[in-house]
Amino acid sequence: MVEQLIFNSYYRSANVFSSFLAGKVINFSTTTNHDPELYSDKTKKQVVFFRNPYDCIPSLVVKRRVDSNIDLPTYSNSAGINNDIISAAKEYILYIKKAKENFDNIYVGHFETYIQDPISELKKIAKFFDLELLPINNTFEDIYDQIEKQMFNQPGPVKAENLMSPHDGHMPREKIEARLVIDEYIKNFDDKTLKECYDLYLNMQYTKI
Repeated sequence: MVEQLIFNSYYRSANVFSSFLAGKVINFSTTTNHDPELYSDKTKKQVVFFRNPYDCIPSLVVKRRVDSNIDLPTYSNSAGINNDIISAAKEYILYIKKAKENFDNIYVGHFETYIQDPISELKKIAKFFDLELLPINNTFEDIYDQIEKQMFNQPGPVKAENLMSPHDGHMPREKIEARLVIDEYIKNFDDKTLKECYDLYLNMQYTKI
């Protein structure tokens, strides 16, 4: 089996985009996963980015509703999303606790810092795992355009698993109404699980290179 660099973050945290981008920066095979139990495996090279839960949880709620053909919330009807949010928050807590337990095994990055300068972050990842960098002859904008074309024209399982609907793209895009509704809703949602989730995110330790 070919050894791979695994982007194994919580949902809606740029796993797929990061895998494509890393393939243009690091001379190593890349893949994605959503399995926090894997963090304990010291034989695998894993990267985990933690995104603000007030951003990734609303995105996940929309994705799951789209994929399950469940009605999306609107400004006039946001009923039924409490359980969706709490369920997603519980999953987020599991990811962050498993990452803390296995901190030395994995590269833990801050999502909001990463997206400001992804190439620099990927260079740190390469150094952490002692991986060779590829020569970069294009601007980030050119690389970004290449990735966008790859992601939306990829045949087989990547498209089937990761591009299931118009709302499941992995490039930045305008938010649909349902996402805006949940963004607003979650700000005022008073729930201890969500608060725990956010506190863990604020206090998370990140890998230093």
